[in-house]
Amino acid sequence: MNIHKNYKKYKRLTQEQVASIGRMYEENIGQRAIARFLKIYIRAVQYHIEKLKKYKQMYKDIINSIKSRTTFVYLIIDELYTFIRKKDNKAYIWSAIAVDTEGKQYYFYHLSRKKDNNALIEFQKTLPEINKVYCDGNMSYSSIFGEKATMQKSVVTNLIESLNSSLRSKISYLTRKSDKHSKNFEFLDYKLANYFYRKNSI
Repeated sequence: MNIHKNYKKYKRLTQEQVASIGRMYEENIGQRAIARFLKIYIRAVQYHIEKLKKYKQMYKDIINSIKSRTTFVYLIIDELYTFIRKKDNKAYIWSAIAVDTEGKQYYFYHLSRKKDNNALIEFQKTLPEINKVYCDGNMSYSSIFGEKATMQKSVVTNLIESLNSSLRSKISYLTRKSDKHSKNFEFLDYKLANYFYRKNSI
């Protein structure tokens, strides 16, 4: 008598299945329900959700390493907005590029629910110490960075505009003409951490 259960041979999930796990998790669908719907093992669901969450810590680790071993010349900073679930619930993505003495670029971000000095102060805590900051006319920049802030458009500020354009193309929630917005602030943070971790790993 065979007492062992017959398990299906494990198959690597497709990119579509992995994306579906993320979308369903974002919509607060339970892990077992996701597994049943996609007809995959619960452990596969748990693995990919935990992997998504780990990117936040991986991003923090890599920027702390960058800050401890790199000397920077200047910083470029900007912000863009998106929506969480509906259009009257905005979220703000602060992005920055720090350029070192050899011209190499490093990438930083902060996600906030408001566009104010407090949000920028929180972002500043994660940024390296730099004496030159290129930014736009947002009054928060001059309030926080003071004389370090240069609020003029230039070839340098085109770099951050290019980064924001890349963000919008790589993360569908941020596309200007899309009606599909993130349904969860935390999940959007994971997606951004994933993107910025990979940018700094190249």
